[in-house]
Amino acid sequence: MTNVQIYEYIKGTPTFEKWMPKVTVDIFTANGFAEYRENALPLLTDFFGLLVRVALNKIMDIRVRIPEFYNEIVEEYASMEGGITQRIYNDELPKPVSPQGFNLEEGKWVNDYVIRKTKQSQRFWKQNFFYANVQTIKEDELQKAFLKENGISEFVAMKQSGLQKAYIMAKTMLAREVLAGALQADGTTVPALQDSQIFNATTNPEFANIDSSTPVDAQAAYREFINVLDNIAGIMKTSMTTNKFNADKWGTAAYEDEHKLLLRFDIYNLIKKYEGVLGSGTGYIKNVLETLPFKVVLVDGLGHVKYVLKSDHTTILKPVYEDNTFQYQIGWNTTGGVGTLADCLPEDQIDCVDDDPDTFAALVQKGAIFSVEQTPYKTQVKQAFLGGYYNLLAKKENEQISYDAHYNIIKFTKAVSNRKKK
Repeated sequence: MTNVQIYEYIKGTPTFEKWMPKVTVDIFTANGFAEYRENALPLLTDFFGLLVRVALNKIMDIRVRIPEFYNEIVEEYASMEGGITQRIYNDELPKPVSPQGFNLEEGKWVNDYVIRKTKQSQRFWKQNFFYANVQTIKEDELQKAFLKENGISEFVAMKQSGLQKAYIMAKTMLAREVLAGALQADGTTVPALQDSQIFNATTNPEFANIDSSTPVDAQAAYREFINVLDNIAGIMKTSMTTNKFNADKWGTAAYEDEHKLLLRFDIYNLIKKYEGVLGSGTGYIKNVLETLPFKVVLVDGLGHVKYVLKSDHTTILKPVYEDNTFQYQIGWNTTGGVGTLADCLPEDQIDCVDDDPDTFAALVQKGAIFSVEQTPYKTQVKQAFLGGYYNLLAKKENEQISYDAHYNIIKFTKAVSNRKKK
Protein backbone atom coordinates (compact mmCIF):
# COMPACT_ATOMS: atom_id res chain seq x y z
CA MET A 1 0.00 0.00 0.00
CA THR A 2 1.43 3.39 -0.98
CA ASN A 3 1.44 6.51 1.16
CA VAL A 4 -1.28 7.95 -1.04
CA GLN A 5 -3.46 4.90 -0.48
CA ILE A 6 -2.78 5.03 3.28
CA TYR A 7 -3.69 8.70 3.31
CA GLU A 8 -6.87 8.16 1.36
CA TYR A 9 -7.85 5.40 3.80
CA ILE A 10 -7.25 7.58 6.82
CA LYS A 11 -8.91 10.61 5.23
CA GLY A 12 -12.00 8.58 4.54
CA THR A 13 -12.49 7.62 8.19
CA PRO A 14 -14.32 9.70 10.81
CA THR A 15 -11.16 9.66 12.91
CA PHE A 16 -9.28 11.85 10.44
CA GLU A 17 -11.90 14.55 10.17
CA LYS A 18 -12.59 14.42 13.89
CA TRP A 19 -9.03 15.14 14.88
CA MET A 20 -7.87 17.40 12.00
CA PRO A 21 -8.76 21.08 11.76
CA LYS A 22 -10.56 22.33 8.64
CA VAL A 23 -7.45 24.00 7.21
CA THR A 24 -5.62 20.70 7.19
CA VAL A 25 -8.46 18.84 5.54
CA ASP A 26 -8.78 21.55 2.89
CA ILE A 27 -5.07 21.62 2.08
CA PHE A 28 -4.76 17.88 1.63
CA THR A 29 -6.95 17.46 -1.40
CA ALA A 30 -5.89 15.04 -4.08
CA ASN A 31 -4.21 17.83 -6.04
CA GLY A 32 -2.59 19.33 -2.99
CA PHE A 33 -1.17 16.00 -1.99
CA ALA A 34 0.39 15.56 -5.42
CA GLU A 35 1.92 19.03 -5.27
CA TYR A 36 3.53 18.43 -1.93
CA ARG A 37 4.74 15.05 -3.06
CA GLU A 38 6.47 16.50 -6.10
CA ASN A 39 7.86 19.72 -4.71
CA ALA A 40 8.55 19.20 -0.97
CA LEU A 41 8.95 15.57 0.01
CA PRO A 42 10.50 16.23 3.47
CA LEU A 43 7.68 18.62 4.27
CA LEU A 44 5.16 16.04 3.15
CA THR A 45 6.74 13.34 5.34
CA ASP A 46 6.80 15.55 8.43
CA PHE A 47 3.26 16.74 7.88
CA PHE A 48 1.99 13.25 7.24
CA GLY A 49 3.58 12.07 10.48
CA LEU A 50 1.62 14.73 12.35
CA LEU A 51 -1.63 13.52 10.88
CA VAL A 52 -1.36 9.97 12.15
CA ARG A 53 -2.72 9.38 15.65
CA VAL A 54 -1.93 6.34 17.77
CA ALA A 55 -4.95 4.94 19.60
CA LEU A 56 -4.06 3.02 22.74
CA ASN A 57 -5.80 -0.33 22.59
CA LYS A 58 -4.51 -2.18 25.64
CA ILE A 59 -1.68 -2.11 28.17
CA MET A 60 -0.16 -5.57 28.53
CA ASP A 61 1.27 -5.65 32.02
CA ILE A 62 3.53 -8.44 33.30
CA ARG A 63 1.61 -10.90 35.45
CA VAL A 64 3.19 -12.50 38.51
CA ARG A 65 1.86 -15.69 40.08
CA ILE A 66 2.62 -16.20 43.77
CA PRO A 67 3.61 -19.87 44.21
CA GLU A 68 1.12 -21.85 46.27
CA PHE A 69 3.79 -22.88 48.77
CA TYR A 70 4.12 -19.29 50.01
CA ASN A 71 0.48 -18.97 51.03
CA GLU A 72 0.43 -22.49 52.46
CA ILE A 73 3.48 -22.44 54.75
CA VAL A 74 4.42 -18.79 55.37
CA GLU A 75 2.75 -16.94 58.24
CA GLU A 76 2.76 -13.15 58.06
CA TYR A 77 2.86 -10.84 61.08
CA ALA A 78 2.91 -7.07 61.52
CA SER A 79 4.92 -5.35 64.24
CA MET A 80 4.52 -1.67 63.49
CA GLU A 81 5.97 -0.68 66.87
CA GLY A 82 9.36 -1.86 65.61
CA GLY A 83 12.11 -3.75 67.39
CA ILE A 84 13.91 -7.06 67.02
CA THR A 85 11.53 -10.01 66.82
CA GLN A 86 11.34 -12.06 70.03
CA ARG A 87 9.62 -15.36 70.70
CA ILE A 88 9.31 -17.05 74.10
CA TYR A 89 8.73 -20.80 74.31
CA ASN A 90 7.33 -22.85 77.15
CA ASP A 91 9.70 -25.82 77.13
CA GLU A 92 7.95 -28.06 79.66
CA LEU A 93 4.65 -28.59 81.38
CA PRO A 94 4.81 -28.69 85.21
CA LYS A 95 4.54 -32.27 86.47
CA PRO A 96 1.95 -32.79 89.21
CA VAL A 97 3.17 -32.59 92.81
CA SER A 98 2.00 -34.55 95.84
CA PRO A 99 -0.70 -32.70 97.80
CA GLN A 100 1.19 -31.31 100.81
CA GLY A 101 -1.97 -30.97 102.88
CA PHE A 102 -2.91 -34.65 102.55
CA ASN A 103 -2.92 -36.38 105.97
CA LEU A 104 -1.40 -33.29 107.53
CA GLU A 105 -0.40 -34.08 111.15
CA GLU A 106 -0.65 -31.93 114.23
CA GLY A 107 2.20 -29.45 114.36
CA LYS A 108 3.08 -29.81 110.68
CA TRP A 109 2.61 -27.08 108.11
CA VAL A 110 2.58 -26.49 104.34
CA ASN A 111 5.15 -24.09 102.90
CA ASP A 112 3.37 -22.13 100.19
CA TYR A 113 6.49 -20.16 99.32
CA VAL A 114 8.66 -22.95 97.94
CA ILE A 115 9.89 -21.97 94.45
CA ARG A 116 9.50 -24.35 91.56
CA LYS A 117 10.51 -23.15 88.09
CA THR A 118 9.71 -24.74 84.76
CA LYS A 119 11.93 -24.34 81.73
CA GLN A 120 11.39 -21.71 79.10
CA SER A 121 13.54 -20.33 76.33
CA GLN A 122 13.55 -17.42 73.92
CA ARG A 123 14.90 -16.58 70.50
CA PHE A 124 15.52 -13.36 68.63
CA TRP A 125 15.57 -12.46 64.94
CA LYS A 126 16.70 -9.29 63.29
CA GLN A 127 15.35 -7.74 60.10
CA ASN A 128 16.85 -9.17 56.90
CA PHE A 129 14.77 -7.74 54.04
CA PHE A 130 14.98 -4.12 52.91
CA TYR A 131 13.15 -3.40 49.67
CA ALA A 132 13.69 -0.32 47.53
CA ASN A 133 13.00 0.27 43.85
CA VAL A 134 12.72 3.09 41.37
CA GLN A 135 11.25 3.46 37.90
CA THR A 136 11.52 6.50 35.64
CA ILE A 137 8.83 7.87 33.33
CA LYS A 138 9.94 10.40 30.73
CA GLU A 139 7.74 13.41 30.28
CA ASP A 140 7.39 12.80 26.56
CA GLU A 141 5.92 9.37 27.35
CA LEU A 142 3.11 11.09 29.21
CA GLN A 143 2.55 13.50 26.32
CA LYS A 144 1.86 10.87 23.70
CA ALA A 145 -1.55 11.16 22.14
CA PHE A 146 -3.21 8.09 23.60
CA LEU A 147 -6.63 8.20 22.04
CA LYS A 148 -8.27 6.33 24.90
CA GLU A 149 -10.05 7.50 27.99
CA ASN A 150 -7.79 7.18 31.05
CA GLY A 151 -4.93 5.92 28.85
CA ILE A 152 -2.29 7.95 30.70
CA SER A 153 -3.62 6.79 34.06
CA GLU A 154 -3.43 3.15 32.97
CA PHE A 155 0.14 3.68 31.77
CA VAL A 156 1.27 5.15 35.10
CA ALA A 157 -0.64 2.45 37.00
CA MET A 158 1.28 -0.18 35.04
CA LYS A 159 4.56 1.37 36.18
CA GLN A 160 3.40 1.50 39.80
CA SER A 161 2.17 -2.08 39.61
CA GLY A 162 5.57 -3.19 38.32
CA LEU A 163 7.24 -1.87 41.45
CA GLN A 164 4.88 -3.81 43.69
CA LYS A 165 5.18 -7.02 41.67
CA ALA A 166 8.96 -6.80 41.91
CA TYR A 167 8.53 -6.61 45.69
CA ILE A 168 6.31 -9.68 45.71
CA MET A 169 8.81 -11.65 43.62
CA ALA A 170 11.73 -10.67 45.85
CA LYS A 171 9.85 -11.60 49.03
CA THR A 172 8.70 -14.94 47.62
CA MET A 173 12.18 -15.91 46.43
CA LEU A 174 13.63 -15.00 49.83
CA ALA A 175 11.08 -17.29 51.51
CA ARG A 176 12.14 -20.13 49.24
CA GLU A 177 15.81 -19.55 50.07
CA VAL A 178 15.02 -19.55 53.80
CA LEU A 179 13.20 -22.87 53.44
CA ALA A 180 16.10 -24.37 51.48
CA GLY A 181 18.46 -23.18 54.22
CA ALA A 182 16.36 -24.97 56.84
CA LEU A 183 16.35 -28.22 54.85
CA GLN A 184 20.13 -28.08 54.34
CA ALA A 185 21.15 -26.68 57.74
CA ASP A 186 24.30 -28.14 59.27
CA GLY A 187 23.85 -26.60 62.73
CA THR A 188 26.42 -23.81 62.29
CA THR A 189 24.01 -20.88 62.18
CA VAL A 190 20.67 -22.66 61.75
CA PRO A 191 19.64 -25.73 63.82
CA ALA A 192 20.17 -28.91 61.83
CA LEU A 193 17.30 -31.32 61.25
CA GLN A 194 17.22 -34.35 63.52
CA ASP A 195 17.70 -37.77 61.97
CA SER A 196 14.03 -38.41 62.71
CA GLN A 197 13.20 -35.50 60.39
CA ILE A 198 15.00 -36.99 57.38
CA PHE A 199 14.00 -40.00 55.29
CA ASN A 200 16.59 -40.97 52.68
CA ALA A 201 17.79 -43.87 50.56
CA THR A 202 19.59 -45.35 53.55
CA THR A 203 16.58 -45.45 55.88
CA ASN A 204 14.26 -46.21 52.96
CA PRO A 205 16.23 -47.80 50.07
CA GLU A 206 13.24 -47.60 47.72
CA PHE A 207 13.57 -43.81 47.63
CA ALA A 208 16.59 -44.17 45.35
CA ASN A 209 14.12 -45.09 42.59
CA ILE A 210 11.60 -42.32 43.22
CA ASP A 211 12.18 -40.93 39.71
CA SER A 212 12.89 -44.24 38.00
CA SER A 213 11.61 -44.80 34.48
CA THR A 214 10.92 -48.45 35.34
CA PRO A 215 7.31 -48.73 36.57
CA VAL A 216 7.99 -51.60 39.00
CA ASP A 217 10.82 -49.74 40.76
CA ALA A 218 8.97 -46.42 40.71
CA GLN A 219 5.83 -47.89 42.20
CA ALA A 220 7.82 -49.57 44.96
CA ALA A 221 9.25 -46.17 45.82
CA TYR A 222 5.77 -44.57 45.81
CA ARG A 223 4.36 -47.28 48.07
CA GLU A 224 7.22 -46.72 50.53
CA PHE A 225 6.72 -42.97 50.37
CA ILE A 226 2.99 -43.34 51.05
CA ASN A 227 3.67 -45.75 53.90
CA VAL A 228 6.07 -43.28 55.54
CA LEU A 229 3.54 -40.46 55.22
CA ASP A 230 0.80 -42.62 56.72
CA ASN A 231 3.06 -43.52 59.65
CA ILE A 232 3.93 -39.86 60.24
CA ALA A 233 0.23 -38.99 60.24
CA GLY A 234 -0.39 -41.85 62.65
CA ILE A 235 2.24 -40.55 65.07
CA MET A 236 0.69 -37.09 64.93
CA LYS A 237 -2.81 -38.43 65.55
CA THR A 238 -1.89 -40.67 68.49
CA SER A 239 0.82 -38.68 70.28
CA MET A 240 -0.19 -36.11 72.87
CA THR A 241 3.14 -34.40 72.22
CA THR A 242 6.16 -35.24 70.10
CA ASN A 243 9.57 -33.65 69.64
CA LYS A 244 10.73 -35.81 66.72
CA PHE A 245 9.74 -33.53 63.88
CA ASN A 246 11.34 -30.16 64.70
CA ALA A 247 15.01 -29.21 64.88
CA ASP A 248 14.76 -27.63 68.35
CA LYS A 249 13.32 -30.89 69.75
CA TRP A 250 10.36 -29.02 71.19
CA GLY A 251 7.72 -31.39 72.48
CA THR A 252 4.24 -30.30 71.45
CA ALA A 253 1.15 -31.66 69.72
CA ALA A 254 1.24 -31.96 65.92
CA TYR A 255 -1.88 -31.73 63.77
CA GLU A 256 -2.02 -33.09 60.23
CA ASP A 257 -4.03 -30.18 58.80
CA GLU A 258 -1.29 -27.74 59.81
CA HIS A 259 1.23 -29.56 57.60
CA LYS A 260 1.58 -29.33 53.83
CA LEU A 261 3.43 -31.80 51.61
CA LEU A 262 5.66 -29.82 49.25
CA LEU A 263 6.16 -32.21 46.35
CA ARG A 264 8.25 -31.60 43.26
CA PHE A 265 5.91 -31.37 40.30
CA ASP A 266 7.93 -33.84 38.20
CA ILE A 267 7.60 -36.51 40.91
CA TYR A 268 3.88 -35.71 41.14
CA ASN A 269 3.55 -36.25 37.39
CA LEU A 270 5.45 -39.55 37.55
CA ILE A 271 3.16 -40.82 40.29
CA LYS A 272 0.16 -39.91 38.15
CA LYS A 273 1.79 -41.59 35.16
CA TYR A 274 2.61 -44.91 36.81
CA GLU A 275 -0.23 -45.42 39.27
CA GLY A 276 -2.29 -48.41 38.20
CA VAL A 277 0.00 -49.27 35.26
CA LEU A 278 0.90 -52.76 36.49
CA GLY A 279 -2.59 -53.98 37.26
CA SER A 280 -4.18 -55.17 40.48
CA GLY A 281 -2.41 -58.53 40.43
CA THR A 282 0.96 -56.99 41.21
CA GLY A 283 0.02 -54.76 44.11
CA TYR A 284 -0.57 -51.65 42.06
CA ILE A 285 -1.29 -48.20 43.45
CA LYS A 286 -4.15 -46.00 42.33
CA ASN A 287 -5.44 -42.55 43.19
CA VAL A 288 -2.71 -42.22 45.80
CA LEU A 289 -2.46 -38.45 45.52
CA GLU A 290 -6.12 -38.10 46.45
CA THR A 291 -5.80 -40.26 49.57
CA LEU A 292 -2.64 -38.85 51.14
CA PRO A 293 -3.03 -37.68 54.76
CA PHE A 294 -1.56 -34.25 53.92
CA LYS A 295 -2.45 -31.61 51.35
CA VAL A 296 -0.10 -31.73 48.35
CA VAL A 297 1.46 -28.43 47.23
CA LEU A 298 3.49 -28.56 44.02
CA VAL A 299 6.92 -26.92 43.88
CA ASP A 300 9.60 -26.70 41.22
CA GLY A 301 12.39 -27.50 43.69
CA LEU A 302 13.40 -27.47 47.34
CA GLY A 303 17.02 -26.39 47.14
CA HIS A 304 18.73 -23.06 46.70
CA VAL A 305 18.42 -21.53 43.23
CA LYS A 306 21.90 -21.36 41.69
CA TYR A 307 23.23 -20.06 38.38
CA VAL A 308 25.92 -22.22 36.76
CA LEU A 309 27.88 -22.51 33.56
CA LYS A 310 25.83 -24.51 31.09
CA SER A 311 28.99 -26.18 29.77
CA ASP A 312 29.84 -28.01 33.01
CA HIS A 313 26.88 -27.44 35.40
CA THR A 314 29.35 -27.19 38.31
CA THR A 315 30.87 -23.70 38.08
CA ILE A 316 28.78 -21.45 40.31
CA LEU A 317 28.20 -18.00 38.84
CA LYS A 318 27.96 -14.80 40.85
CA PRO A 319 25.76 -11.75 40.30
CA VAL A 320 27.07 -8.67 38.50
CA TYR A 321 25.62 -5.32 39.59
CA GLU A 322 25.26 -2.19 37.50
CA ASP A 323 28.05 0.31 38.12
CA ASN A 324 25.84 3.28 39.01
CA THR A 325 23.83 4.72 41.87
CA PHE A 326 21.27 1.92 41.95
CA GLN A 327 23.61 -1.11 41.64
CA TYR A 328 20.88 -3.51 40.54
CA GLN A 329 21.69 -6.97 39.21
CA ILE A 330 22.32 -7.07 35.46
CA GLY A 331 23.91 -10.46 34.80
CA TRP A 332 26.28 -13.22 35.87
CA ASN A 333 29.95 -14.16 35.66
CA THR A 334 32.48 -16.18 37.65
CA THR A 335 33.75 -13.28 39.79
CA GLY A 336 30.68 -11.14 40.48
CA GLY A 337 30.76 -7.63 41.89
CA VAL A 338 30.15 -4.31 40.16
CA GLY A 339 30.50 -4.15 36.38
CA THR A 340 28.83 -3.52 33.05
CA LEU A 341 26.90 -5.64 30.58
CA ALA A 342 30.16 -6.31 28.77
CA ASP A 343 31.40 -8.14 31.89
CA CYS A 344 28.41 -10.52 31.92
CA LEU A 345 28.21 -13.92 30.31
CA PRO A 346 25.74 -14.40 27.43
CA GLU A 347 22.44 -15.92 28.51
CA ASP A 348 22.96 -18.98 26.31
CA GLN A 349 25.98 -19.92 28.49
CA ILE A 350 24.02 -19.84 31.76
CA ASP A 351 21.72 -22.36 33.42
CA CYS A 352 19.53 -21.94 36.49
CA VAL A 353 19.51 -25.06 38.69
CA ASP A 354 18.28 -26.42 42.01
CA ASP A 355 21.37 -27.17 44.11
CA ASP A 356 19.64 -30.10 45.88
CA PRO A 357 17.82 -32.07 43.18
CA ASP A 358 17.79 -35.23 45.32
CA THR A 359 15.27 -33.78 47.78
CA PHE A 360 11.91 -34.55 46.21
CA ALA A 361 9.49 -33.62 49.01
CA ALA A 362 9.19 -31.87 52.36
CA LEU A 363 6.43 -31.92 54.93
CA VAL A 364 6.29 -28.41 56.38
CA GLN A 365 4.17 -27.01 59.17
CA LYS A 366 2.42 -23.72 58.50
CA GLY A 367 4.49 -20.99 60.17
CA ALA A 368 7.87 -22.70 59.93
CA ILE A 369 8.72 -19.81 57.61
CA PHE A 370 7.33 -16.50 58.80
CA SER A 371 7.54 -12.83 57.91
CA VAL A 372 7.30 -9.75 60.11
CA GLU A 373 6.74 -6.30 58.65
CA GLN A 374 7.40 -3.07 60.52
CA THR A 375 6.61 -0.45 57.90
CA PRO A 376 3.93 -0.32 55.21
CA TYR A 377 4.73 -0.53 51.51
CA LYS A 378 5.10 3.07 50.34
CA THR A 379 5.44 4.80 46.98
CA GLN A 380 6.03 8.41 46.01
CA VAL A 381 6.71 10.46 42.90
CA LYS A 382 9.63 12.84 42.40
CA GLN A 383 9.51 15.22 39.44
CA ALA A 384 12.64 16.68 37.86
CA PHE A 385 11.45 19.83 36.09
CA LEU A 386 14.66 20.51 34.19
CA GLY A 387 15.27 16.90 33.30
CA GLY A 388 11.74 16.32 32.06
CA TYR A 389 11.10 13.06 33.89
CA TYR A 390 9.37 11.55 36.90
CA ASN A 391 10.85 8.98 39.28
CA LEU A 392 8.44 6.52 40.85
CA LEU A 393 9.96 5.40 44.16
CA ALA A 394 8.91 2.39 46.23
CA LYS A 395 10.26 1.07 49.52
CA LYS A 396 9.47 -1.27 52.38
CA GLU A 397 12.05 -1.28 55.13
CA ASN A 398 12.86 -3.41 58.18
CA GLU A 399 11.04 -6.55 57.06
CA GLN A 400 12.03 -10.04 58.05
CA ILE A 401 11.56 -13.52 56.59
CA SER A 402 12.90 -16.25 58.86
CA TYR A 403 12.73 -19.90 59.89
CA ASP A 404 11.56 -21.01 63.34
CA ALA A 405 13.09 -24.36 64.24
CA HIS A 406 10.32 -25.00 66.79
CA TYR A 407 8.04 -25.80 63.85
CA ASN A 408 7.95 -29.18 62.13
CA ILE A 409 9.83 -29.92 58.91
CA ILE A 410 10.38 -33.41 57.48
CA LYS A 411 12.66 -33.96 54.51
CA PHE A 412 12.44 -36.72 51.87
CA THR A 413 15.46 -37.33 49.66
CA LYS A 414 16.76 -40.00 47.29
CA ALA A 415 20.31 -39.34 48.54
CA VAL A 416 22.00 -41.85 50.82
CA SER A 417 23.25 -39.20 53.26
CA ASN A 418 21.22 -37.03 55.62
CA ARG A 419 23.20 -33.91 54.75
CA LYS A 420 23.60 -32.48 51.27
CA LYS A 421 27.24 -32.17 50.32
CA LYS A 422 28.28 -28.53 50.03
